[in-house]
Amino acid sequence: MPYFIDENVYTSIVDGNVLILDLKTNKYLALDCRNKPDLLAAVDSAARDPHRELRLEDALGNELEKEISDLIAHGVLTQRKSERRRAHFEFDLPTGSLISGPPAAPGWVPPRALLWFFAAFISMCFRLKVLGLRNVVEYFEATRSGAELNSQQEISRAEWLVRTFCRIRPWVYTAHEKCLFDSIILTRFLRLHGYAARFVIGTHPLPFSAHAWVQIGDRVADDTVEVIRAYRPILTA
Repeated sequence: MPYFIDENVYTSIVDGNVLILDLKTNKYLALDCRNKPDLLAAVDSAARDPHRELRLEDALGNELEKEISDLIAHGVLTQRKSERRRAHFEFDLPTGSLISGPPAAPGWVPPRALLWFFAAFISMCFRLKVLGLRNVVEYFEATRSGAELNSQQEISRAEWLVRTFCRIRPWVYTAHEKCLFDSIILTRFLRLHGYAARFVIGTHPLPFSAHAWVQIGDRVADDTVEVIRAYRPILTA
């Protein structure tokens, strides 16, 4: 019987562990495949080619029937082929940070920046709280465009925008332990200013942890390279 990775599921493989993010439930799953190379290879191939049929029973045998049943029960595997899902695994971690030092150093905030901030905040709050994370990801995937950091002038302007964003943010919400929410708002804010900002979720297997950040090209906008390199991207939009 053929199966496919569900369109709402994103996976990342780290040290023989399959980490799974399900956008339907906004939950993570971890599958220990360190001693199950056949299952690891099957899940990896399904993630890389979501339109490929996988006849898992024939390929893996009865000894992995429970693991396969669990993946089906959790909605990771499905018999329905989707046209929506995009590959997401080809992504390089940042090699540098957009800003250095305290991001929210005192400074003047122009009124127009306030308008852009609240435009990003209100629109993304609605999408995330009412329509869900899947809608946010679909929106970012469909509107992925903008300028990269190809000159020092563009780098300086993007840095100023991030610092301005960080000056406004404490008056509206706290980013403490809210990296997902904060990164969604910042991604939209930078895109409103014409930058090709990428929203990224990364995971770490043992002990399990997840983190979200914003990246423009090879630079992380809202964190440090040292922090980000502890994670493997599981979703980029």
